[in-house]
Order: sequence, then C-alpha cells, then structure tokens
Amino acid sequence: MLVRHLIPVAVLVLALRSLAADWPQFLGPTGDGFSTETGLLERIPAEGVPIVWERKVGTGYSAPSVRDDQVILHHRKGDLEIVEALNASTGASVWQHSYPTQYKDPYGYNNGPRCTPLVTPNRVYTFGAEGRLVGLDRSSGKLVWERETA
Repeated sequence: MLVRHLIPVAVLVLALRSLAADWPQFLGPTGDGFSTETGLLERIPAEGVPIVWERKVGTGYSAPSVRDDQVILHHRKGDLEIVEALNASTGASVWQHSYPTQYKDPYGYNNGPRCTPLVTPNRVYTFGAEGRLVGLDRSSGKLVWERETA
C-alpha cells in the first residue's frame, strides 16, 4: 500500500525536523518545490535514518502535512475518513476528527482519501474521497465548517 511507503518518508521528515522549515502545503512554503535548507544529507546512510516513532495508519494517497510540532494525517480506517493531528516529536495523538464514508474506488485499488491536508496557522483543510471539504480548528480539531461538493 502507498500509505506504508509514506510513513518512512514522514519519519525521515520528522528525523530532520529540527533542521527543517515548515512545508504545510504541496511544493513547500513558497509553492515552487525548492528548499533553502542547508546541511542536509547528500545520501541516506546504509543503516538508514533513525526512527523517531512509528504509527500504523489506514489507507489513502494523502501524504502527511507538517507544521510547527504537528503532523496532520488524513486516512481511512473501515468506513471512516479520519483527520488526525499528531505530536511531531512523539507521535502521540493530539486530536481526531472523523466522518463516515462509503467511497469505493472504481478500480478496486484503494478507498482512502486522495488529497494531502492543507495546514494554515489556525486551520486544517481536507478534501475527502467522496468530495467532502472540511475546515477544522488546528488546535482542537473541532469542525469549523464543511461542504459536500459531490
């Protein structure tokens, strides 16, 4: 599953967290895919990078978003789409917001969400596999608004 491959990427991001700027959106803080960071690894060591924490997550194509000391995941477990905030340093769950979904991939491959969360200083925005657009309070995970776009 794609999600299994995304977790090592998230762990790598977290391992480098103390060096890295926030990338709360696709293509980074400036939207151009370039990083101004210095002192990054040229190659991943043969023994790998140290694992800070691990977490089993549900299905989906959504990549994690990292802002400040918070990781936002959007994934699916059973018949629920879940938006979850985790502490980036420890992996501990800070809050969860979930809602039911009946989405079935027309090709039978993966029934999870497809869009990476957009994280602003005060909000988290997600777009579910069935077209549910959700705005959440970033500190508490409480629903601010939602729209059914399908």
